[in-house]
Order: sequence, then C-alpha cells, then structure tokens
Amino acid sequence: MHRSVNQAYVALACAVLSAPGLAQVQVEARNQMELGWMPGGWGSYQLLFENPDGESARVVGWSGAWLIGGVQWGDPFGGSLDVAVPAGGSARHDSIGYAPEELFAAAGDQVPQYAGHVTVRAGETEYEVSFAFDVPAAVLPEPVLRKEGEFIALELMESRFEENESIEDVVRLLDLCYQAMADLTGLVPYDGEKITFREAPPHPFWAYAGNPIILNSDYVGSTMDDFERGIVSFGWVHEMGHDFDVLGDWYCWNGPAAECQANFKLGYALETIDDPGMRIAWTFQAPDYPAPDTSVLLPGRELVERFFVRFGDAYLADPDRGWESMTSDDVHSMLMRVQRTYGWEPFKALYRTYGELAANGARPPESAEGKIALMCAILSREIGVNLVPLFERWRLPVDEEAVAEVAAAYGLE
Repeated sequence: MHRSVNQAYVALACAVLSAPGLAQVQVEARNQMELGWMPGGWGSYQLLFENPDGESARVVGWSGAWLIGGVQWGDPFGGSLDVAVPAGGSARHDSIGYAPEELFAAAGDQVPQYAGHVTVRAGETEYEVSFAFDVPAAVLPEPVLRKEGEFIALELMESRFEENESIEDVVRLLDLCYQAMADLTGLVPYDGEKITFREAPPHPFWAYAGNPIILNSDYVGSTMDDFERGIVSFGWVHEMGHDFDVLGDWYCWNGPAAECQANFKLGYALETIDDPGMRIAWTFQAPDYPAPDTSVLLPGRELVERFFVRFGDAYLADPDRGWESMTSDDVHSMLMRVQRTYGWEPFKALYRTYGELAANGARPPESAEGKIALMCAILSREIGVNLVPLFERWRLPVDEEAVAEVAAAYGLE
C-alpha cells in the first residue's frame, strides 16, 4: 500500500517472541513531521507502546537503520532506552533523527523508511518488536532568495521579501550583532565566511546553529513581523552566539553552560549596539521578577538587567540545589554579576586567553570541574582579585587548590 505524506505515519509492529503470560508490548511508530524531513536535516518521531495484557514490561533498548526499497542504506544506529510500560497500560517515547542529504539522493523517486526494533524486557525474558515509518523528503513550497550583508546573509522564501519591507534592516542588525560578537571574543567563525540564515521546512527545533543557521519555516513569518515592529529576534541572535563558540570545548562544561555562552554573546550584542532597532519584548522574566506588561519593548541593557542579572536569585536561595542543577540562565546570572562589577574587558581577555592557549597547542581540560576552575583562574588573573569565594558561593566545584593547580598547568601565574 502506498503511504502518502498526508498520512504522516505508518506503523508496522510484530513481536518476534511469544510465550504464555508474557507481556506482549505493541509498538506504533509515528513520523511527527507532516511534510517529511528536510534532506540533511532533523525530524521527530514517536514510539507508542501498548501493553494490553500480561505483566508489566520495560523497553530497554532500540536499534534502527535507513531502508530504501527494503534494503538497508548506511550504517545502523541504536542505543539504550528506559521506558516502563505497565500491564494493561501504555507509554510513549519521543525522539529525533537525522536524515542525510545523500539518503534522498540515493532513494530517487522512492520514499525512504526509518526502520528498526525495540527490545522489551518482561521479567527475565527479553524480546524484540519491530517498527518502521516512511520519511518523505520535505521541501519549501516556493523558491528561496538570498540577501547578503557584510557578515551575514538571509536565504528566505521569496514571499518573505514581498511581504516585509524590513529585509535591509534585518540584515543590518544581524551584521551589527556579528561585529559585536567578534569584538567580544576576538575571533570569527568559519574562517570569516558569511553566516547564512536559511529558511528550511519545519523541523523539531525553532532554529539550530551552524553555517547555515537552519530556521524553521513555521516561525520565520512571525520573526520577520517582529523585526518590522522593531523587535530583534532573540532566537536568531542566540544561534549566532553558538556559532561564535569556536573554542567552546574550553568553557562549555555541560549543556546549560553552552546555552549560557550563546546568550552571553547575545547579551553583549544587545546592550552594546546603540541602535533603536535593538529592542526586545519583556517576555523573558526572572523568577520573582514578573513583568507587569510583557509587550513593553526594552533596550538590550535593560533586558539583561531585568532578566539575566536577576535570574540566579532563586538558585542562590535554595541550598539543596547543586551546580549541576544550574540552568543556562543561572550560569549567565553569575557571569553577568561579575561583568557588572568588573566590566567587559576581563571577558574579552578570557576568550582571547583561550585562543592563545589553543594556538600554543594546549588542550582544554577534560572534566567539567577543570573547565570551571580554568575560567575562575583566568578571570581572577585578568581582574586582579581572587574569584574563588564567588564561584564557591554559587556552589561551583572549585577551591583554592584546584584553581592554583590549573593556573600552574596552563602557565597563568
């Protein structure tokens, strides 16, 4: 039977082991992207588990592969899972996958399939249940036009250019953000190649970094409307901030720290660019500091003060929270308080020091603790004060000995 794009999913499930009294979990796989997956892009899907009878079970693993005409294409993939499926109940697992551009080129007129199986454990017995779903290639419904600035470029559907009079202004503001981030970090990503913001078919994310930065077509229209109203896109500038973390291995010690670093560069751009177009709606709020009117437009520095600087209060007030529970905004709040006290120059020196270390052949610390201690050591040196007590107040894993050791190891005395 031909499975159309409009169906959006297909479920093929079969238990390969059957025994009396064994929980017979059934699996339905659903492609969540109605238009398909962009070639060379991400898509999302669900695995729905039903356990109509027997005993409770647990899904403990999965494997998958791409198929073209029923024949495996490329290497298989897989991993562990931990999904409880109660007897007589159901459960769901949401996941994402990447569809290589070469997959669709190899498929030609055929629709590839994402196929595999999950491993179910019931009592002391394990068995596998198969699943598969079609993944059509998603394309934009109209041609894309390109508008270049000095440092960035926009590639959007041609109707965006017809519906918005602010394309020139969008490019100008994003160029200014690029320049600001280069000023903060002392480097440019991609060897100075222009960063392209490219509209793409819907995918699981609002946008994601790289070159190009891949935009989700579902949100490009509203973002362009915001620009026309004088609101710079927080999300687009955030993704550009990720691109400037060329040396992120030195200071992104976990996911929240990486997200913080993108926003740290965004905050620098928003508050140092003197332009009436650099305004942000007060929709971003710190705990206990609600906005009386979320539609009010703030200059960049005011948003940083009202949101990022104050966000960390709730974390500091909760002694049961350790550093590994810090959100990106908690980390950002700590760094902004250092910045508000000592200025931007120590942070400019921080990024340049990482660059010098890398250029001299040094390797970044392997552990999160090492990366945090190194940041503390560099900032302490550049400011001329001991920041260990401050980092300890934020319950970060540093002490005098660790910071001294990392300073000596990297020649920071």
